Amino acid sequence: MTTMNSADSALVEDGCTIFTGDRVVNSFPRHEVVKLDKGTFIQWQQQVLLILGGYDLIGFLDGTLPSSSRFIQSPDGSLASNPTACDMWTTVMSLFATNTGAKQSRIRHELHSLKKGTLSIKNYIAHIRNLCAFLEASGTRIQEAEKTEVMLIGLPANFNTVVSSVSVLSKPVSF
Repeated sequence: MTTMNSADSALVEDGCTIFTGDRVVNSFPRHEVVKLDKGTFIQWQQQVLLILGGYDLIGFLDGTLPSSSRFIQSPDGSLASNPTACDMWTTVMSLFATNTGAKQSRIRHELHSLKKGTLSIKNYIAHIRNLCAFLEASGTRIQEAEKTEVMLIGLPANFNTVVSSVSVLSKPVSF
C-alpha cells in the first residue's frame, strides 16, 4: 500500500506544476519493469503507466500532482535545478516516442504479412495476439474483424474450408 503526504501546488509552468510543498511516498513495492531501450519503449511505457496508474500517481507525469521543489540547494549553497517526474517523462517521450510511429508501421506490416507456415494453430494465433497487443499498447486499436481477417489470410490452402466457413459468418470470430 502506498501512503502519501502532500501540499498544494502554486504555479504551472511549461505544462508541469511547480510546487511549494512536498509529496512523500512512504512505501512503494518493487516492480519488475522492462528495461528501457529503443526496442522496448512501448512495453516499458505501458508497464510504467499501469504501475503508476495503480497507485494514482499518473499526475506526477502529467504535472497535475504536486511534486518536490523546482530548485534544490546544492552542497556549495547555490540553487540547482530539480527536474520533476513530469520533466523526465517529457524528455523520455521526446527521445523514444519519435520512433513509435515507425514501430507501429513495422508491427502492423508484420501482422498483415504473417503466415501460419510451420507454426501450430495455437502458436499462430498467439503470434497474432502478441502483435495486436503491441499495437494496442502503443495506442492503435485493432478491431476483431481485422484480427480475423489477418488470421484467415495467413492460413495455407489446406484450411480453405475453415476460411470459407468463417468468411460467411455475420460476426467476426472473437480472439
